[in-house]
Amino acid sequence: MTCIYFFCVVQYKNRLNKKMDKLIKNYLRQLKTKKKRSDRTIRNYSLYLRRFAEWCKIKKIPAENLVLADLKKYQKELNERRDELRKKFLKGSTKNYHIIALREFIKFLIKRNIISIKIYNLKLEKIKRRKIEQLTDSEIQKFLDAPLNFSQEKILQLRDKAILEVLFSTGLKVSEIINLKNNDFEKNKNFTLHVGGKKKRLFVLNNQSAYWLDSYLKNRPGKIEYLFVSHDRAKNSKERFLINNLSARTVERIIEKYKKFIGLRKALTPEIFRFYFANKMVRQGVNEDNLQEMLGHQSKNTTKLYFDSH
Repeated sequence: MTCIYFFCVVQYKNRLNKKMDKLIKNYLRQLKTKKKRSDRTIRNYSLYLRRFAEWCKIKKIPAENLVLADLKKYQKELNERRDELRKKFLKGSTKNYHIIALREFIKFLIKRNIISIKIYNLKLEKIKRRKIEQLTDSEIQKFLDAPLNFSQEKILQLRDKAILEVLFSTGLKVSEIINLKNNDFEKNKNFTLHVGGKKKRLFVLNNQSAYWLDSYLKNRPGKIEYLFVSHDRAKNSKERFLINNLSARTVERIIEKYKKFIGLRKALTPEIFRFYFANKMVRQGVNEDNLQEMLGHQSKNTTKLYFDSH
């Protein structure tokens, strides 16, 4: 009798896991194919949602039986979870990433009439914004000019200069800039840049970033699909240089290289580039709706943070 009971429990848990796994897979597939989210976003959402699925399995909660109280219990238990690498409690921002992914997944289930939950009652933890030490105009200019003063091939000077100028003048995410393609840049239409997947955002580049991007494109060889590429020296079987689009980590290393080169001790990351761009737009009188569109934020609450600090 005990064996039969144990077998039934195991089978029940397996069914729980399989159904939740299938729903998560379907949701992640939609993120990739319909919403055109980046590989990094999909990878992170997969991690956060599989943690939630494991919790549901332990608590023996089927997907269709989920209620708001379950979600709040899970949110509370995140406070006790430790980061597997750092062996410390999860940061407030990390816990919020889990909940944001969970809320979006729940919306997916609601649309398919699997559950009915008032998702807006699942609140995010309030996070104190990190105070960023402001760069002076001369520090910014020195950093932007660093690629031209660094001893390297001309094509790398022009590429890196163009990347830094475009990042500073548009506030793009690294995941967006590395996926820009040649046909996303329209030189004959006021130097317009088309950014994003299905729902494109348009940027008219300022004179400086347009000049350096155009200079880079004029000096690189042949027809290349992506806007910013690696220019590796390794050759393939046809004795041509291998040219691949940059990785996010490569762009981060480019920023770190020039920061170190000019001896800048203040924090400077791709996220801070966005911070500078957003704050500049607020000072120039851009409203919340327009800034949300420029930055590609899903939620207006994220954009509102820039206005709250002014």
